[in-house]
Amino acid sequence: MQEDADRLFYLGFGPITAILIGVGLMPLRGLTVASNFTFAFVALTIVAGELGGRGAALATALSSALSLDFFLTRPYLHLAIHDKDDVIAFLGLAVCGLLAAALGSPRRERLLASRRLLLLQAALREGASAGP
Repeated sequence: MQEDADRLFYLGFGPITAILIGVGLMPLRGLTVASNFTFAFVALTIVAGELGGRGAALATALSSALSLDFFLTRPYLHLAIHDKDDVIAFLGLAVCGLLAAALGSPRRERLLASRRLLLLQAALREGASAGP
C-alpha cells in the first residue's frame, strides 16, 4: 500500500517540480542557451525514476521537455521553438528523459519484491508456529 502511495506522490511531484524548475530558471535564460538548462531536468527525471518508478520518470520527462520549451526557449511562453539549437536541446532532453524512464529503477522493483517475500516468510513462520 505504501509503495502505491509513493508512486502516486512521485507521479505528481516530478512533473510539478519540472514546471517549477522551468519557472525558476527564467531569470537566467538570457545568460546562456537553453541546452545548458537540460542538465537540471535530466537529473530530476533520474531522481523521479529512482524514487517513483517508470511512470513517474515518464511523466517527469515529458513535463521537463515541455517546460524547457515553454519557459526557456524562444519564443518564450509558447509551445514553439524558434532556434535550431533549441530544437536539438529539446529532442535531446526528451530522448534522455525517455531513456531514464525506460530504465526506471529496476533496483526499486527488486526491493519491493524482496519486502513482499520477507512479509510472506514472516506470515508463514507465524502460521507454522501457531500449529494446525
